[in-house]
Amino acid sequence: MPRPKREDPLIKLILADMDGTLLPFGSRVVSERTHSAILSALDAGIAFGPASGRDYADLADAFDGDARCFSTGIMANGKKVFSSGELVFKKTLSTEALVKLDSAVRPYAGTSLWLVADVDETGKRCEQFLCAVEPGDEFALEVVKDSGRDMALGDVPANRDVITAGIFVNVSSAPTEVVRSRCKEACPELDFPSPVPFFLDVVPAGWSKVNGLDALLSSLGVTLDEIAFIGDSENDVTLLEKVPNSYAVAGAMPEAKAAAHHLIGDAAEDSVAKLIEQIVQQRG
Repeated sequence: MPRPKREDPLIKLILADMDGTLLPFGSRVVSERTHSAILSALDAGIAFGPASGRDYADLADAFDGDARCFSTGIMANGKKVFSSGELVFKKTLSTEALVKLDSAVRPYAGTSLWLVADVDETGKRCEQFLCAVEPGDEFALEVVKDSGRDMALGDVPANRDVITAGIFVNVSSAPTEVVRSRCKEACPELDFPSPVPFFLDVVPAGWSKVNGLDALLSSLGVTLDEIAFIGDSENDVTLLEKVPNSYAVAGAMPEAKAAAHHLIGDAAEDSVAKLIEQIVQQRG
């Protein structure tokens, strides 16, 4: 694992993707070592935050309820940004586009449209919806059960600030690429990056986590050279390319590895925690 060089600018902010990076696949809570490393970074004056497709309200369980670990970060694939617990940027999705997307998804049995809408101006509380679900759709109901989330089943809600959205793909009904192609045809104003094989994120066309980066750096007074980013998947590529101190975990998608400036070990071996510990040691 490459050690950050002493002559380089000291890292003042660490950003990390969640699923497949901080959270090895199959895990729902970060490891004790990862949690401890994050707190050590914060104690050393280094800001830390997730750079994730997840929304704020969907992060608490992953950090065992410790809000210190996600009070700062780029969330909802750059459509929501928090700095020290304050919402400093948000980008909502068009209801009209989501209604078109609902219609595009419905023909694929078991495939569903997941929406997260803010319920107040803090951006921390939300309500969740599962749309494009036909009556008796057992696969979609299993998605709700497995997620552990409280989701309302029904149509795309009107008059809601929907910021986070995704598509749970029933690959036994249609391959993810087929669903993605159909969605893009129906909604060219949206893009559908795939962080895992059975799921598509929903973002405005041309959008990525990078869109939230400037707001966060401005809020914290940090430069691009003073941040480190760790990721693993398709929706991390733009950040991995843009950030000079970027790292991909060993199990990352090929395009993420190609975009990263450095490679580290497997997420399941606490490689992210080890990197954070090295950055803290460099800080002295």
